[in-house]
Amino acid sequence: MFNKEKREQRRVQRVEEDRALREELIASRGEKIRVLQEELLSCQEEKYKEAFSQRLREAEVLYKEFGINTFGQKKDLDRVLRLANDSEVLKCVVPGIFRINEKATGKKVATCPGAWFVSDERVLLCYHEPLNKNHVYEYPVDTLESVSAKGNGLTAGKVQISTKDEIIIFTVSYKESTYRNIERVFDELIHGALEVKQEKNQEIGGLTIAICISCKASKILVNGMVDTCDYCRGPIEVETATTVNESVVSGLGVADEILKLKNLMEVGILTQEEFDHKKKRLLGM
Repeated sequence: MFNKEKREQRRVQRVEEDRALREELIASRGEKIRVLQEELLSCQEEKYKEAFSQRLREAEVLYKEFGINTFGQKKDLDRVLRLANDSEVLKCVVPGIFRINEKATGKKVATCPGAWFVSDERVLLCYHEPLNKNHVYEYPVDTLESVSAKGNGLTAGKVQISTKDEIIIFTVSYKESTYRNIERVFDELIHGALEVKQEKNQEIGGLTIAICISCKASKILVNGMVDTCDYCRGPIEVETATTVNESVVSGLGVADEILKLKNLMEVGILTQEEFDHKKKRLLGM
């Protein structure tokens, strides 16, 4: 009887020891996992900070090139820059007030102060509300149908884009040279939109860019089509058009972008690897 009780005590002791050992192993494994997760998050945060710092340096170059006044606008500009992808090539970043209207009815969808950027992939708008709520409107290149950038440097000008359903109007006030730069960017943007539309819709033939007779806005039309301008409602027809397939026009746009990237690399903003990656994207390689 005594031996039976001792055996039972030893069994219970072994069970307790095994349980304690398992708990210790589980706790140790959990601690290792926690440490690894913290290290991973730390690496990701560091990588994000580095990528964002590079974006800020690229944006500073664009601010100087376009003569953008960032005073009192840094928070809006930083918010929209945080939404840029690593693969995107930024072409301009601008603060301002934008309005979104329904194309068919002219009904206002939103009017907000914020910031927007144009890249080789899209136009993206961002405005911020209290309680840290961001509102984002994204317009990929292939959704764009027309663009316009006009201003005289004396009164507030308008930069406009349109899609199938919406017209987006940016009210900005800058020097005339800034409008010329924005106009150049939008010209490259609409040509890029035409290329993407042609690639995605092989069955649609004869797409060209028509120029409005009155306000000189650019719009993508099918050959032989007559239409009105999205902005001034003036006549627009394909006979006044220039096509994106003119190698001289597209070639100059790509060459300018590569030259800008090379300048960024030379001043230390881009690495050789990043320059090569963005250059291949521009060349379609």
